[in-house]
Amino acid sequence: MRKQLEPIAHNQQQAHKRLVINHYSEGMMICRRCGFSDIRALSIDHINGGGYKHIRTIKGDFYSWLIKSNYPTGFQVLCMNCQWLKRDENHECRRSEKRAWGQKRSMDEWYQYIETEFARLNVNRIDTNVLCQP
Repeated sequence: MRKQLEPIAHNQQQAHKRLVINHYSEGMMICRRCGFSDIRALSIDHINGGGYKHIRTIKGDFYSWLIKSNYPTGFQVLCMNCQWLKRDENHECRRSEKRAWGQKRSMDEWYQYIETEFARLNVNRIDTNVLCQP
């Protein structure tokens, strides 16, 4: 029985997503930043950040919440690529407001920190091209 309900729930979520994207893009259905228009990669962004914490407080589907809340202000349409760029540029960190050692760091500071730790552990060389970003 559950398998029969999943496509219906998915279709309803996709319909809600289209309504919300249409509203926040003023009918254009494009990324506000770059103009990308493939609905599969468009999403809603919290303009002032804090989206991860906000979404965790919502019960159920985020798009449904936006509709039920009468499309509150403070949101915009971005493609996923622009979402990640914005997150990096604004030093937003999904895991917590602070980095592992207590404060936000730039990528150069991350690399310097990692190189220092490798030196401390007597590792001779580090290839920063293969490191994962924080």
